[in-house]
Amino acid sequence: MCRNIVLQKNMTDSTEGKSKERSSTSDVTQLDVKTGLHLTEALQLQLDVQRRLREQLEIQRNLQLRIEEQGRQLKMMIDQQQKTNESLLKEQDLDITPFAYFPSKM
Repeated sequence: MCRNIVLQKNMTDSTEGKSKERSSTSDVTQLDVKTGLHLTEALQLQLDVQRRLREQLEIQRNLQLRIEEQGRQLKMMIDQQQKTNESLLKEQDLDITPFAYFPSKM
């Protein structure tokens, strides 16, 4: 009789252990799924951020090119204006040397 009780207890313990093991496995699986979803979401967000950064970088490159081109155009305009001024001064027979002679006070 004692032997039957011990066997039944062992069987009960074994069944409970398997149940706990299944429950634990289920919990781990659910945790893995949740973790996987979080990782997928985090990676998607990271890809979105990288895409936006690439777009911003492209915009900055285009702006830089436009600024450089405007700088070249401005320099050409200034050079042309300077040549025009020199030409006008020569026509009027004026000295084009900047800051011509200024007598110092003694």
